[in-house]
Amino acid sequence: PLSRALRAELKSEERPQPSALALICPSALTLCALCCGMSAMRAASRGEFSGALVWLGLSAIADGLDGHAARRLNAVTAFGGELDSLCDLVDFGAAPTLVVYEWAEGKIVLRLYCIQSS
Repeated sequence: PLSRALRAELKSEERPQPSALALICPSALTLCALCCGMSAMRAASRGEFSGALVWLGLSAIADGLDGHAARRLNAVTAFGGELDSLCDLVDFGAAPTLVVYEWAEGKIVLRLYCIQSS
């Protein structure tokens, strides 16, 4: 176990400020995830369901990488956290619901389930 003095010294030690590029990189990944989620919705509305699933997979990968990049680059910001929450809503809430809703055309039970869950 670390002594109190050592823990206090480690906490007080200042980390270097990240560069502008390091601050932009995690938010760019988050916006990439948002664009992939919106592309999945667009593909589903056109009836391209395999493409929609690919876009959903890419959005999940980009969403997973943005938090890791932010922590690795020491670029965690309040704005980034809020942007990530918005993208999670689209990528894991609205987009999958719309894909299933469009896929279930003519299947009334699945459509009612999608309406109820959104």
